[in-house]
Amino acid sequence: MGQALSYFSGSFSTVEQVPRPSFVKPPAELDIEYVFDFHHENNPHYAVFQHPDNSQTGVQRVYTYAEVVPAIHRAGRIIGESIGKTEPQYSVAPVVAVFAEINNMTYATHLLGLLRAGITAFLISPRFHSAVIAELLRMARPTHVLVSDSLRHIAVQAVSEMYASKVSDDEVIPVVVDLPSHGELYPGHNNFEELPRHHENFAKNSLIVHSSSSTSSCPKIIPWSSNYIRANSIGIEYSDVDFEGKILGGQSAEFFHTAGLYILFGMPRAGFVMAVMSPEDPRAVIPANRDMVFEGYKKSEINIGWASPRFLEAWSKEPDNIEYLSNLDCMIYGGSALSKAAGDKLTSNGVKLCNAYGATEVGAISKFVSEPQTTDWEYFNLNPGIKYELLPREDGLYEAVIVYQKGYHEIPVCEVEWKGKPAYACGDLLIPHPIKRDFYKVIGRNKDMILLSSGQAVNPVDIEDALRVHTEIKDAVVFGQGRPFLGILVSPNPSAPVMEKERDAMSARIWEVIEEYNKTLPEFSRIRKEAYLISEVERPFLYGEKGLSKRSLILDEYRKEVERCYMSIL
Repeated sequence: MGQALSYFSGSFSTVEQVPRPSFVKPPAELDIEYVFDFHHENNPHYAVFQHPDNSQTGVQRVYTYAEVVPAIHRAGRIIGESIGKTEPQYSVAPVVAVFAEINNMTYATHLLGLLRAGITAFLISPRFHSAVIAELLRMARPTHVLVSDSLRHIAVQAVSEMYASKVSDDEVIPVVVDLPSHGELYPGHNNFEELPRHHENFAKNSLIVHSSSSTSSCPKIIPWSSNYIRANSIGIEYSDVDFEGKILGGQSAEFFHTAGLYILFGMPRAGFVMAVMSPEDPRAVIPANRDMVFEGYKKSEINIGWASPRFLEAWSKEPDNIEYLSNLDCMIYGGSALSKAAGDKLTSNGVKLCNAYGATEVGAISKFVSEPQTTDWEYFNLNPGIKYELLPREDGLYEAVIVYQKGYHEIPVCEVEWKGKPAYACGDLLIPHPIKRDFYKVIGRNKDMILLSSGQAVNPVDIEDALRVHTEIKDAVVFGQGRPFLGILVSPNPSAPVMEKERDAMSARIWEVIEEYNKTLPEFSRIRKEAYLISEVERPFLYGEKGLSKRSLILDEYRKEVERCYMSIL
């Protein structure tokens, strides 16, 4: 597939052999913002980002550390001036929110500039509604919200809602400020005024992220320390592939999410080059368009791909896409589960899938890239750089507990105690590979498992994933906790008929699919028709940030219908 090319600022043809400078690894003890400064001195001609040059076909525009690091310092200085903070030596770091829908290379430069300037960035997903943003701003208490043009009106609305519901005088109402443009950060020369080192107290609260809200109505805010960021960035070096000099397809990487941040912070440690979409293309914004991402893969001749499971599920339907992906060194995915049907189809056609498993609260739980396991693509090795315990259950499954490591991996969320030490229980259920030692896969969440009144446990996720393959089913939620049998609530595809007679026919067709699938299940885990429901158009399923259905909120919305299912058999 793509060549490991390298790398001087400017443009080059992807068919030319360009000498690649050696990569000098940074010291492990350096905080991530100073790692980039290290590369400016020790690896100035090594590439950081690349994208197709819009003005020349077959040519890549390459950005080296000699160009990117000055842009990082410019970003920190410009933003500091815009919020009235021009001197990084403040003992309490200012907090600013970033709410932007821009290309991810510019976003990354802003973020790294804030870190270098000693300004705590609170990263907010551009997918959120103004009411959610208002609540997040109340919790994080930023003084300013840095916005892109396209999202300014939502930020203004969120601030207005904060004013309208203000309950105390000490509540912080942030000021909405425009982010610097890409051209301001990358003016075409590498002259810059270096930022002084920030105050050491910044290390305690360097970054604020939020959870995905897949299990609650509002996300949680989670502060990250410099120590935690550093430990996670070093973790990429435990991967089973050599990243140095490789081109990683980061066109869809979202740097307001843990997975995207892991890639961004791992890049200067591992020495890969991140392929992005051109900042000059107005369509090249994050969240990305999957067709543009795939086209970007091909034009940048990547070696390693990164994408969300939703993108892979769509690409798995096109034979040409599968053939292209099969020629990559590996295809990394993470953030949520990949459907078994899509994973099986991709791997059976030669795609080398790698499951990156982690959590915002504790970072990478698996190796970033475990050795691809072909048909066992769901399995991964656990990250040897963290301290974990696997708690066995009576059903042969394990729950992972990540332990706080003072001075190294200081996880930001500790809700339990393990052998006298703070820890975090992930809530995911892992099962070991029956033959391959030290390989595990996630089969669901502890609280998602359904325990029937018979005492038998069922993983609803497998059933739901299998049924989503049907063309008339958009989504499904299995229920039955504490009941004698399972039921299911099905959300039809948006094209489903609205007339009652047509919906009855559709419901009958979907039930036939469920009946056929029931034949593959043990009797206790089969869906009963008495507990078969179709969702109403007026009450659609609720989804979290990762596109996963909010199971508990959906079942709460339909609790009366669910109760009637079981009452009918009494």
